[in-house]
Amino acid sequence: MNKLIEQALILIYPDGGVEKIPILNFVFHIDYIKENLKNSPRFAKIMQDINIDDLLPLDVYKILVKNGIIVLHNYNVEVIIKDNTFLLREWPCFLVLLLEFKSKRQLLSFMKIYDFYPKELLVIYMLNNDFQEINYFEIEELMEDAKIRYNFQELKL
Repeated sequence: MNKLIEQALILIYPDGGVEKIPILNFVFHIDYIKENLKNSPRFAKIMQDINIDDLLPLDVYKILVKNGIIVLHNYNVEVIIKDNTFLLREWPCFLVLLLEFKSKRQLLSFMKIYDFYPKELLVIYMLNNDFQEINYFEIEELMEDAKIRYNFQELKL
């Protein structure tokens, strides 16, 4: 979990699978998205009919979220690239983009990050017509509703 801070993007799929896209030398997130198209058959399948050259990262994230994927976007990638000591001093901020929790496993994968990472560094946006920031109490309520819906107490991995 300590390598979380070294990721440019983290995707949590509806089945709970987690895909980490590490920080390389790209400053812009669209370059990480393009790189992941080459490296991830699962990601490429979702994006197969979409020309991402015409899209901004936020447009790609909307497509992913509508497909049930939770996106964690490392807000500090540019700073990390330009200052190689940044991660020694502080943890990056992640924008978390979601619609809902699609399964027990997705909820559990998200909770592993949410319970570990400093809450003030997770800025959570929920997709309605556009992304709208939600507060700590709203995400807690969303997780509690999902726990009830998926009978979380009986979760076995």
